[in-house]
Amino acid sequence: MATNEAIKHFLSLEQKSEGSGLTGSKAIEKLAQLLLEVKLPPVQKGNLAYFSFPLSARRCNDYARFFEPYDADRSKIKYEQAKCFGKSQMYLMKQRWDQLYETLCDLADLEEEFQIKTIHS
Repeated sequence: MATNEAIKHFLSLEQKSEGSGLTGSKAIEKLAQLLLEVKLPPVQKGNLAYFSFPLSARRCNDYARFFEPYDADRSKIKYEQAKCFGKSQMYLMKQRWDQLYETLCDLADLEEEFQIKTIHS
């Protein structure tokens, strides 16, 4: 399937760009650490709470529905990621930093799992 090949291609580019900045699970882990240490300015927290987390949840849900007919494993991962983004938004708004950190770490693990399954599919 052409779409699957395109996803693999972009993931391989992301992995090759390792030296140019944080991507994938490493970027999520860094964000988790910054939020735990409360080192993000309020405007960035607002962007995460009102834009990035909700949009990411929606996009993960879209991906899950896309994969559902032919790859149940990756579909399930994306559904789980959507839940993590929803929880992240809630924990950020309630300033539950420890729970937010744990949820983002779970999200990073899921992203790593998704990338591995995609590259080897």
